[in-house]
Amino acid sequence: MTVAFPCGSGNTVGPDGNLRLDSSGKKFGDPGFYFLLNDSKGDRWSQYVGSFRDHLNVHCHAGNIYAEQTLTLWRQRVLRFKYEIHRCKPE
Repeated sequence: MTVAFPCGSGNTVGPDGNLRLDSSGKKFGDPGFYFLLNDSKGDRWSQYVGSFRDHLNVHCHAGNIYAEQTLTLWRQRVLRFKYEIHRCKPE
């Protein structure tokens, strides 16, 4: 699976400096989820899936990066991931 958050639409900076990425649109060409299929003739087809959405919130605290990603289907939470990236200490 490949997820792309477009630059510009759907992305905001919160009041505390956190980055909010929203992959939610209403129609083909909007930010969101797309299926890309190759048929037996080698042609590619894409389908926009408006019922599946992805929200990613990224913030920094004490030199570390934290993120929470929430995937929803028909407005119901399906998965939630929490990420932490800590700065390595020099040896």
